[in-house]
Amino acid sequence: ESKTSYPASPVKQSSDTSSVPTDLTVSSGAAAPEIKKDVKKLAEENKLMKIELRKKDTLIELIRKEYEEKLRLAEQSALEANNAKNIVEQSSKRRVELQASEMAKI
Repeated sequence: ESKTSYPASPVKQSSDTSSVPTDLTVSSGAAAPEIKKDVKKLAEENKLMKIELRKKDTLIELIRKEYEEKLRLAEQSALEANNAKNIVEQSSKRRVELQASEMAKI
């Protein structure tokens, strides 16, 4: 029987680079604060844009309501004008009919 023993963990050799930081590790660690800063800046810009959007939506709604009121008043005015025109036409027609009947009596 051969008694070969294996080490419990691999022996670190000089070519083993597992503990050596790579450029990616160093750069990502250095860039993390910059990325957080950019994310925070974008979040703030997003917040401000949402506020501006709400303001513009409110303004649009206000203008829409104003124009709806103007349209309602214009439609009401047109209806009143049409009713007045009909009254004048009927009155004129009756006057002509009355004059015709008076002339027929003469």
